[in-house]
Amino acid sequence: MFDCDECGKNSVSRPGDWCPKCQESELHSYLNDQAQWFSQCALCLRCSYAWGAEPSDKCEIYGMPLYMVARKNKCKHFKEYIDNGVF
Repeated sequence: MFDCDECGKNSVSRPGDWCPKCQESELHSYLNDQAQWFSQCALCLRCSYAWGAEPSDKCEIYGMPLYMVARKNKCKHFKEYIDNGVF
């Protein structure tokens, strides 16, 4: 048996593996990050100028990653969506 590569406390069957507790913790962290991303960029994802649904995907209008447009509320569409009661 080998120690978990992440916490070093629990036993795993192969070197380099993570124990179930560390795997679950990492999964929850990933899901929380993903939920935060979708919450932050909800308006970008509704916009027809987004080139995808990942943080590194770009806005066609600004040529910037979506996370940057959403973080700064730079896009004029944010105001349009809010004014029209869509969001």
